Amino acid sequence: MTLIAHVMPFQQFKQHLASGVVALSTWLMATGALASEAELPKGHFLLPDAGNMVGEVYTVTASEEDTLLDIAREHNVGYEEIRMANPDTSIWVPGEGTEVTIPSQFILPDEPRTGIVINVAELRMYYYPEVEDGEAPRVETYPIGIGRDAYNTPLGITETTMRLENPAWYPPESIRREAAERGDAPPAVVPPGPDNPLGQYAILLDIPGYLIHERTNQTVSACAPAVAVFACTLRISSRCSGACRWAHR
Repeated sequence: MTLIAHVMPFQQFKQHLASGVVALSTWLMATGALASEAELPKGHFLLPDAGNMVGEVYTVTASEEDTLLDIAREHNVGYEEIRMANPDTSIWVPGEGTEVTIPSQFILPDEPRTGIVINVAELRMYYYPEVEDGEAPRVETYPIGIGRDAYNTPLGITETTMRLENPAWYPPESIRREAAERGDAPPAVVPPGPDNPLGQYAILLDIPGYLIHERTNQTVSACAPAVAVFACTLRISSRCSGACRWAHR
């Protein structure tokens, strides 16, 4: 698993669009080779024969009930990505019939295409699953959040060590201290359930105190256990890099 800090050129492209997005996927397709990219879930792409670009920018039409976040969730893009691509559209009430740009084209990080690569600057996770003989190699990408100020996501190469289901949360001392200063100290342990910010699944990393985990507010994080606040692709928690839970488990 590689965590890098390259500033991706395509981020600049998305900013130009605006002016003129964990879960690490633990779901692997069990069928044979896929005939075309159209059959893949949102955010899953066949690796290009040449070059490093996947996906495309396209538009969809909002319904009366949609928020911009609903649309981002459906199309596997993050908060900042959907906001920058649609700067004049209301986050909460885009309006029925509004054309919404989906910035779903990405430049693959300049790293080996294996395992998990997190581009911290781009706020994206790339997962290269192993494939069977005859299967086309592919990449799954998900929007992430990163650690808030003073809790920057570490850079380097690590590996996953253990997968947990319904993990308990043991708030670290730093979080307990901050909560105590607010007069709202958390318990020593939070059992599995709706109040547990680790969610239903967690994958431990070989970096002490860091893990990939689901969150109860529809995100998945690669982070130290921490108090979660809403927003995919924002600075969201203590020492955290998080990917949205709308990615497949």
